[in-house]
Amino acid sequence: MKAAPEMPSIADVSLMYGESFRILEENVRHTVAVVDEQTVVEVPTHQEVAVQDQFKLHALHLLSERADQQPPLAIPQHAALQSDIPHLTYDYIPGHTTVDEEVCKLPEATQQAIGRGMAEFVLWFGGTLDAGVFREELLPLKKEYLWDTRLVEILTSFDFSAYPSLTQHANKLGAALQSQYPNGIHGVNQVIHDNLNAQNLVLDKDNKPAGVIGMSYITLGDAAREGRQFCRFSTTVMDAYIEETEKRTGNAISTDKVRMWTTTGFTLALCRRVIMNRDFDSHWFDNGRKHMHDWYPNEDWSELDRALKNYET
Repeated sequence: MKAAPEMPSIADVSLMYGESFRILEENVRHTVAVVDEQTVVEVPTHQEVAVQDQFKLHALHLLSERADQQPPLAIPQHAALQSDIPHLTYDYIPGHTTVDEEVCKLPEATQQAIGRGMAEFVLWFGGTLDAGVFREELLPLKKEYLWDTRLVEILTSFDFSAYPSLTQHANKLGAALQSQYPNGIHGVNQVIHDNLNAQNLVLDKDNKPAGVIGMSYITLGDAAREGRQFCRFSTTVMDAYIEETEKRTGNAISTDKVRMWTTTGFTLALCRRVIMNRDFDSHWFDNGRKHMHDWYPNEDWSELDRALKNYET
């Protein structure tokens, strides 16, 4: 059996590129750097991410090969996985990223432009990669479950005596989400990016959408699920996304369904992490407390607060 490649260090990769190597961001998955303002370098933080990079690389190649028209927003081009010291490289997309909380501070017209730009991109994305291609070409490389198709089944089966009220809440939310799909979530067959948060949206100097990055979570879903991130941006962005999508497709999108994916999906994900004793960073702590108490003020969150406090200590 072939041994897994040794994980690279930042020093190893920076030596390959010399003085032009400049770190842009460090997160739990990658250290991201730019070389000569032309090439982005992503150095994985651990072996699991290095494996997932194979999925992202193949997805980018499929998007490039199958697109019959230019994407409305730039995506990483000419991606390659460097095998000598494993890391991912692709063309730099000029612009900047932000965080969800900053989008709502932009002018209303700018927020609307972001919503419309996201709608156009989502439709292009789902039209370029169809469900059959995803299942045949990408699903075998995906090393994690399909969250959109197994979420309800997993969460509605929770029964952990240590967290009785949290389990009850997760089950109730799972049933509510399932009710939005009378024909079953398994019947949803649109390919979606599934991680369109502000850190994966490249903005130009005027804060208009210019590109999309972060292709590690591509899966099957629908326009409502894809729009859940925009609800966290602002109501203005979400409304513009829904309006533009409805205009282009002629299909109505339920605002309640988008909001349910935002609130229920986020809450269930955090419930699952707590109940299953999964690791998560301080960002999850902060958002978990804020969102769950704000979105569901009448629920008893004492178990969640205790679990997060115990985890932090």
